[in-house]
Amino acid sequence: MKYKVLKRSSGGLRALYRDYTYAPGVWLHDSSAGQPGDQGCLRGFYATDIDGLPFSRPFGSREVWRCTVGGKEYGTPPYKTCYSRLKLIELCQEDEVRKLARAEQARLGYLLEESIYPADPLIVRHEATATAEEIDWLHEWSGVWREAWRGVGDAIDNSEWKGAGCVVWRSVRNDIGIRVWHHICWDRSMASAGKSTILRDSVWHSMAAYVGSLFPGATRPELTAAAALLWRAGLVPSFDGHLWRLHSGNGVVYAE
Repeated sequence: MKYKVLKRSSGGLRALYRDYTYAPGVWLHDSSAGQPGDQGCLRGFYATDIDGLPFSRPFGSREVWRCTVGGKEYGTPPYKTCYSRLKLIELCQEDEVRKLARAEQARLGYLLEESIYPADPLIVRHEATATAEEIDWLHEWSGVWREAWRGVGDAIDNSEWKGAGCVVWRSVRNDIGIRVWHHICWDRSMASAGKSTILRDSVWHSMAAYVGSLFPGATRPELTAAAALLWRAGLVPSFDGHLWRLHSGNGVVYAE
C-alpha cells in the first residue's frame, strides 16, 4: 500500500505537478512510465510510503490518498518513486496520517509526523501579549541565534538524515517560511526596522532551528529548543540590531 498527495479542485482530484486527473477505484495506466518527463521528473504515477509525504505535504486543498500500484518501480525512494499503474483506494484523514507517521518515528529517528504537518506560527492562535515563559524562551534564543544556521545545517548535512532534512527544510521554507518573512516585513509596526540583513537572518535562523528540532538525533537542543518552542506556540522571534520582538499572526506581541 502506498500514499499519494492530490489537490482537490472544481475539476476533481488532480496531481500536484502533472496534468493527471484521478478518481477513486479506477486503474490508471502510463505506458511511458520511467521515461524522462517535465522539470527533471520521470513519467509515471508517483506514490510513496508514509515517510515520503514530507516532499509534497498535505495542506489547504491537498489530500492524502491510500493507493495501490502496479508495474515496475522507477525513481528514487523514499520521496520520488513512480509506477506505470495506480489506483486510488480511499481518502486518509489527517488523524490517520498522523498516527501512521508517529508509528514510524522510532524506526526513522526523526519527527515524521511534524515533518508532514509542521507548526505554522501564523495560524496558531496566540494571545495579544507574550507570557513570562515565552519571554524566557526569547532570552534563551537571543544568546544562541547566530550559531543556529550553520550549527543546525552542518549537523543535519553530516548525519544519516541529510536527505530528509533537505526535503523538510525545502517544504517548511516554501510553504511557511516565506509567508512568515513577508508577514513580518509588511507589518506596519515594523516600518522603522526596515528589512535589514540582521532582521532577515534572525527570522530565517529561527526557522532553521525549528526544522533542526525535528531531527533530535542530529542537532544540539541548546541551538534548537527555544526557537522551536516559540514557533510551536505561534511566535516568531526577530532582531533588527536594536530590538528583539515576538510576532504572532496578528502582529507584534512583545518587544524589548
